[in-house]
Amino acid sequence: HQALTPAHDRLCRTPLRAARALEQAVTVHDEFPLAHARLAQARHRLDESSRALESLLYASTLVPDRSRLDAEDRLYLDAIGGMVRRDFPAAYAAYAELVDRLPGRAELHLELGYAHESDDDPEAALASYARALEIDPQYPPALLGRGVLQGRAGEVDAALRNFERAETIYTHCEQRRGPGGGALPARRAAEPARSS
Repeated sequence: HQALTPAHDRLCRTPLRAARALEQAVTVHDEFPLAHARLAQARHRLDESSRALESLLYASTLVPDRSRLDAEDRLYLDAIGGMVRRDFPAAYAAYAELVDRLPGRAELHLELGYAHESDDDPEAALASYARALEIDPQYPPALLGRGVLQGRAGEVDAALRNFERAETIYTHCEQRRGPGGGALPARRAAEPARSS
């Protein structure tokens, strides 16, 4: 398992970078519920359950009447809420509906995969990661997700290939962005809630 450590380190640093960026964003622009929800999502991935729940609850206070949100924003909040509350069937139901509405979005297939993985359904998770990679073959989080599951299944060579490919892509992106460029949070996190 020693060989998996650098990729695992990369996988752990990505949500940490996202959490830091989102913490800064919500400090400056506190009125964006999806930014708070994305912060909850990043904190959940870092196993900061109580802080994730705080962020999710705060996002809910920003939109007490969720009927004012468009359907996609409601689904994002439902999906992230399901993950944070560990209600994985609710999370993957919301992500599945988002995938049906927006089938070309690799990040949605990735999130659906995370929901399946969290609910101990590695086959469904692998299918979601594979679909994300069909959409975007250079999508490092999907490569890492697939690699983690392959490693757990004892397919170490395949896992390492996915980790190395993801590392190469991340390194290339960081070189283009400059120092501190790392993984960027989803673009939608910085958008205000949209009314129907």
